[in-house]
Amino acid sequence: MKFLIKFLISIVVILVILAIAFVVLIHLTPRQYHLENVKLGEKTIEELGLADTKIIDIYKGIKGIGKAKESDVVHNPVDKQEEKVKADDNFEGSTLDNTDDYSSVVKEPVLYDVQRLVSYDDTTIAYILDNIIQHADADSTSEVKALKDAKLSVKEVTVGKLEANGTLRVVSYMDLSSFTDQIKDALGAAANILPIPKQAYLVSDFNFTINATGKLATTPTGICVNGNNDDPVSKAILEVFANMTGQDVDELNGKLGEAISQVVGNLGMVGTAETVGSTNVVNPLTINIGLGGVAEHKLTLITYGL
Repeated sequence: MKFLIKFLISIVVILVILAIAFVVLIHLTPRQYHLENVKLGEKTIEELGLADTKIIDIYKGIKGIGKAKESDVVHNPVDKQEEKVKADDNFEGSTLDNTDDYSSVVKEPVLYDVQRLVSYDDTTIAYILDNIIQHADADSTSEVKALKDAKLSVKEVTVGKLEANGTLRVVSYMDLSSFTDQIKDALGAAANILPIPKQAYLVSDFNFTINATGKLATTPTGICVNGNNDDPVSKAILEVFANMTGQDVDELNGKLGEAISQVVGNLGMVGTAETVGSTNVVNPLTINIGLGGVAEHKLTLITYGL
């Protein structure tokens, strides 16, 4: 009996020592393990900014990416049924009348029987943009095709207005399940211990001005995962994810901004105008291109006539 007690005590002591050792090890950093030059995808751990981040924090950061709730990230959600009705109303009398596929918007301007003044809620723009990405084909622009290849779907577009420019907050859902094998290859041996997220939300911010032709000229000001700007793990993993699509983060973000510019530009010219009588038919002598057509959550467009 005494031997058994001593044996059990020995086992407990060993387990405690192992537990302490494990806790110590996971609170060390890649640099302390001399792993800062190990590559994850196209960049080293040092280049990704993770060399001095504790192993436990890297693990928690990656694990948390796939657990983000849409309601926590998307602040201006899209009701697809409601926005479909709004889009149909805006397209009445145009070359997009009575269609469910808006992919032609990035290929050619939307034409109306007469030039009209049409307002778009930012939620409607989000709905139209997502429809275009999902219906992208070989004739779509390179920017839209890149967004489709990245498995993005648009969950939010929020339009804001400052004194000298407009702002955009765009939230895209990224389906990572089809990139699992590529991510494993990029992580190498680390894939055996790091959780691989199946999804992520990309939050992109832009400033924009209106050029002489009434189109948005977008400038990316930031992109992050799940709305977390400060987490170095999220920033690093975003870099790895973007590499899976054959692009870097800034390139992907720039293409998103350009796609929005293409869509809005072919819907109409941003600006204001007086309309004839009680209709929304534009008096061409009163057209004023510019930020006057931008408001919180809304863009006012002067359409193109046949």
